[in-house]
Amino acid sequence: MRCILSRRKDRERILSARRANPDYTGFRGYDQEPSRTGDTPMAAAVCSVCKRKRNVPVGIAMEQGDAFVCQSCQEEAAAAAEGEAAAEGAAVGAGEEDAEDRPDPTSA
Repeated sequence: MRCILSRRKDRERILSARRANPDYTGFRGYDQEPSRTGDTPMAAAVCSVCKRKRNVPVGIAMEQGDAFVCQSCQEEAAAAAEGEAAAEGAAVGAGEEDAEDRPDPTSA
């Protein structure tokens, strides 16, 4: 069964939107959405870490060339660096606890 939309209800919605916002121009299609960034020219670039082909803006592809690292690999590297920093901090903290538990050799 086809869904038949009421022209009257559609017209009422448009008029109420215009009353709420006088600059409302109406729906102009998904291609004209303000949330779209525009027609940025894209180029294929191969990530130097994971070797996957990614579509990136032409400027980034030309600037980074063969040293291009995709966003996924950058995020993984950042997470690994945070994990290593946390592990080093825990190791340093554990070493200090061990030193506190040992008796002081100078106070005999």
